[in-house]
Amino acid sequence: MFVRGEPLANLSVGRVVRSEDANYEAGDHVYGFFTFEEYSIVHSNMPGIPPMSKLPNKEGLPWSVYVGAAGMPGMTAYFGYHEYAEAKRGQTIFVSSGAGAVGSQVIQLAKIDGLKVIASAGSDDKVAFMKEIGADVAFNYKTTDVDKVLEEEGPLDIYWDHVGGSTLDTALGQMNLDGRVLVCGMIAGYNVGQAYSYKNLAIINSRTLLVKGFYVMDPRLVQKWSASFSREVPALLANGNLKYKEDKTPFAQTWRRQAKRFEISIWGRITERASL
Repeated sequence: MFVRGEPLANLSVGRVVRSEDANYEAGDHVYGFFTFEEYSIVHSNMPGIPPMSKLPNKEGLPWSVYVGAAGMPGMTAYFGYHEYAEAKRGQTIFVSSGAGAVGSQVIQLAKIDGLKVIASAGSDDKVAFMKEIGADVAFNYKTTDVDKVLEEEGPLDIYWDHVGGSTLDTALGQMNLDGRVLVCGMIAGYNVGQAYSYKNLAIINSRTLLVKGFYVMDPRLVQKWSASFSREVPALLANGNLKYKEDKTPFAQTWRRQAKRFEISIWGRITERASL
């Protein structure tokens, strides 16, 4: 929880400058839940989900990737997809906000598994990026009828939801029997005065849908999937089989810009993961 006057904290990459623990040496890079400051004193056994760990980075990735595609956003995509999607070759998945840090990884994981991928975003540049990373059908939801696209390209076996609102309502109407709806976010409902009134919730019953919300730091997901994520994803990023974009922001320039970025991301104009 944020305390006024105290540093913010989040999942971060740090470099050890001094260690009194034999398991860590000066120069080691570590991943964990750290405060956003130039220097921190931390205990090597400090509690956290995930716990602090060394980053071997045998692939030689830029360290910033470990707060993006090889970090929390990548984990969100990997953990949620592998735990809940129950994906099978030939099925169809729809990913909203598909050009973002999480959605872009979901698109690529689904293509690796042989799924048909439909993806939406809020600009033509984002549509081009989604096609570049393998989406079979990519469209700009601001200029295209979402329901028409899903009716023509569906039905859907899986919907990966980042936005909620009318897009979720529309996707529910195009789901297959026993489909899975994975709720990763509700961007359309952030900072709005009146909640969206859903019309298709009864379809959850009539088509026996699974609707599953989740968050990346659920300790059950961390315990089950962290090892395979660390083993597989950095290698896929290094060899180009998973693609990513970054926007690197110098620490001293971050906070005003990041507040503005969050506002902008809600309205659909950000694609890459911001690395602080």
